[in-house]
Amino acid sequence: MFKATLIPANACPLTQGFWKNHFPGSWPSSVIANGLKIGSNTYTADQLETNLQTPPAGGNALLILSHQLIAAKLNILNGSDQTHIAATITAADAAIDGLNINSDFVQAGSSLGQQMTALADTLDSFNSSTLTPTCTGPK
Repeated sequence: MFKATLIPANACPLTQGFWKNHFPGSWPSSVIANGLKIGSNTYTADQLETNLQTPPAGGNALLILSHQLIAAKLNILNGSDQTHIAATITAADAAIDGLNINSDFVQAGSSLGQQMTALADTLDSFNSSTLTPTCTGPK
């Protein structure tokens, strides 16, 4: 049984490394129970954790982007303000649409790969609290 957790308002986003290293204890209970939609696919919490634990070897832009997108969505569910990142999240989901984040490969140097890494850079700025200067709590 899951216990309800109060979600803080305007919580500082946390890095993808935080989410990778604090599974499942710090993850929102809704993700543990129901998974999370990335692109057009819904992944279980275990599948998301597998993705975060997989290094983007060989310049896999899909892994680079999915790591940051998973973290951004977990941050929003954890109470981070999505105002400045919502359009980037929508674009990242569109770029990933139809791909499997745990088995497909997108070369970082390809046109799609370059788009994915640019989106990942923006999401990384959000996840590192650079885009949320007035957030509250640990960074």
